[in-house]
Amino acid sequence: MAMIGGFIDLCEQEQLHLSGAIQAYGALLVADGDRLITHASANIEQWLAQAPQQLIGTVLPDELTMLAMELGQAPGSRYARNNVTLSRRPASAVATRSGNGSITMELLPNESNPPAHGPIPLLGFVPFADLNDLASAQQQLVEHIQAHTGFDRVMLYLFRNDDTGEVIAEARSPQCKGTYLGLRFPASDIPRVARELYLKSPWRSIPDAGAAAVDLLGHGSVPDLSYVDLRSVSPVHRGYMQNMGVAGAISFPIKTASGLRALLSCHSSTARSLSLPELQLLAEQVQSYNLRVRELLTGLLLGLHEYLDRQNQWLDSIANVGTVAQAWPAFSQYLMDEFGAQGVLLESGHERLTAGVIPDAESMEIIDPWLAGTQDANGISISQSLIVDCPDPLLTEVAGIASVSVRQRGRTESRCLLFRTEEIHEVSWGGNPNKPAEQHAGGLLVTPRNSFERWVETRLGYCREWPDETRIKLLNLRKLLLDLLS
Repeated sequence: MAMIGGFIDLCEQEQLHLSGAIQAYGALLVADGDRLITHASANIEQWLAQAPQQLIGTVLPDELTMLAMELGQAPGSRYARNNVTLSRRPASAVATRSGNGSITMELLPNESNPPAHGPIPLLGFVPFADLNDLASAQQQLVEHIQAHTGFDRVMLYLFRNDDTGEVIAEARSPQCKGTYLGLRFPASDIPRVARELYLKSPWRSIPDAGAAAVDLLGHGSVPDLSYVDLRSVSPVHRGYMQNMGVAGAISFPIKTASGLRALLSCHSSTARSLSLPELQLLAEQVQSYNLRVRELLTGLLLGLHEYLDRQNQWLDSIANVGTVAQAWPAFSQYLMDEFGAQGVLLESGHERLTAGVIPDAESMEIIDPWLAGTQDANGISISQSLIVDCPDPLLTEVAGIASVSVRQRGRTESRCLLFRTEEIHEVSWGGNPNKPAEQHAGGLLVTPRNSFERWVETRLGYCREWPDETRIKLLNLRKLLLDLLS
């Protein structure tokens, strides 16, 4: 596990937004708030009739200044235009406001490569009634996009609670070998630093992963390319794509209020790009699907009102009985049933109530510091495997925990810990996740694994996965604890 942790740490340290280079299929200008050019890509002369050194320090050309004037002041503001007339070639242009107020101007080819087969029709989605409707729609979405874009494989890649990913829908061309459907991928494949960048752009296009990057030339600090799709490709990701047999790729983020939920990813075994209008249309298609997903998830959360009703009933019942301790035999069973737990511990001041399977005192001495260090702002911690997550070895039949703690002014901490026992199960991975890096004389070398063949892991020391609504339920349990203590 130390090898995996080290690999993930190295992936997270990559300064992807400060690469100082772009992909070769386009060109880039960076200008300050006064629209004076501070940086230009080394290939800019292929698009404008001037070398980078001639442009740096001058005002953006008139046709690009007009685009820049349409930008809002907020970081991430975008304005795109097709068929911009430049001195050397027609182009599409995307202007973006960076975090420091500077302007990035991406110049892109007008046409897709290879040429598109025809316009891409939009697929309409009606509201999803339930999760079965959602499953049908996501398969319909990937099949529709694969059929109309020419990509070999289109997948919907869902981020799970433990940061791993899973392919939950897939469409493939007849010549595309193998399937990733149902396979898991380790968190290091798309680390958090990359996920944060996906949230800042409507798409990420890599037409040719094998093409050499183009340097940015200019004065001052390296420009922040967080909002720039032309940003060069990480060497690790280039190796990853090569090992998957992918030359060209496009990904579209699927977002919720809490962050990045999934990616819709298109893979091609040969270099492939889409025009700006095609990218915009596909982004609109993904957004229409995403809207229906968010509507469904909101509805499912609202469905938790029955849980809230039961919780309020318990508040009344405990008040009628007299104390939590007197109501504990029935209340503890309710908590275990509600959370699908095999044990529960409730502590308030010097009172300690337990039921079912709980860790012994020695194990709690290891678990408690971990809980203290991992609680979020609401006092919540969740683990599917304490053996994996805790830094010290544990000897307990408890595998997973979901906990919430509260602290009122002038009072000691109160908390409720719910425990699950081990549930041995198999997980199918896209390649062996335990071998994502290589150890060399100089230390840990960040290199993607070579094989993505199905690799089945028998998982020991893990509980049944806590469902998505666990965190919402814990938040409401926190309110119940506060009400009981008031």
